[in-house]
Amino acid sequence: MGADTTLGVLNGLKVCMVHPANRDTDAVAGQLAALGCIIQHCWPLTDHCVPQADVVVVRVDCRYRPALLALSQALRKRDVPLIALVNYQDLAALALMLELNPQASMAEPLNPFALAAQLNACVQMTQQLRHLKQELAQSQRRLFLHTKLSRAKLLLMSERHLDEGSAHRLLRSEAMNRRCTLEQVADRIIDNSLNLTRQAG
Repeated sequence: MGADTTLGVLNGLKVCMVHPANRDTDAVAGQLAALGCIIQHCWPLTDHCVPQADVVVVRVDCRYRPALLALSQALRKRDVPLIALVNYQDLAALALMLELNPQASMAEPLNPFALAAQLNACVQMTQQLRHLKQELAQSQRRLFLHTKLSRAKLLLMSERHLDEGSAHRLLRSEAMNRRCTLEQVADRIIDNSLNLTRQAG
């Protein structure tokens, strides 16, 4: 991916830095802002801190373990990527980082160019995952509709002694006459069949 594309992804990107303010982080924030990022700061971390950002960069500090886990869970629900900053020589921090299950991790001190690359990768990955989720939801919806129509056709074939083609044409005719969707016609047929079954029982 070229530099122009990377800069385009970063331009306007809301990045929340969950990190104590110091000279290094201020310098990194300034460099990211120069690339077009909109920088927010959130510190100290609390259990109710859920930044409204596109990407969250968090310092892994075991003193804030409950708040970090709560933040990680909240971000996963919103499909917001998390980048963890960790001291790789701190075994407790490494264990906590694994619990957080971030999309990316980086060693401290922060390197602005490495962080920009990670931000770009996280945004690209999140966009791809959202697209895949949308495709999966659409596929599940189509499968659900297909199953419902097939069930309605089987009921018509059984009750009216029709072949599959005739049952399908009848569904379409009913939908046109009632000015509704095939799914609504199928729902009505299935509901009527269930009601008749209950009455017979």
